[in-house]
Amino acid sequence: MRDRGRGLGAGPTRGGGQGKTYRVEHTLTREDGEVAATVSYVSGLLDLRARKLVADPARVWAEHARDPALLGLAPRPA
Repeated sequence: MRDRGRGLGAGPTRGGGQGKTYRVEHTLTREDGEVAATVSYVSGLLDLRARKLVADPARVWAEHARDPALLGLAPRPA
């Protein structure tokens, strides 16, 4: 099976607070291209020191990703 993730969909989700959560969607396909499953969930990024969700998870992911576009995020500023 192949996974065609749709990225982080940065920004607030419905009922998800002030932008601290985001929706992730993955579409799993068979070798012949037929969709086998679609998995969608709400996630957040936890600051382990503060023990709270980070206010802007898209910014944090973009800072740490080698290629933010793969996550559906804008490229890092130069």
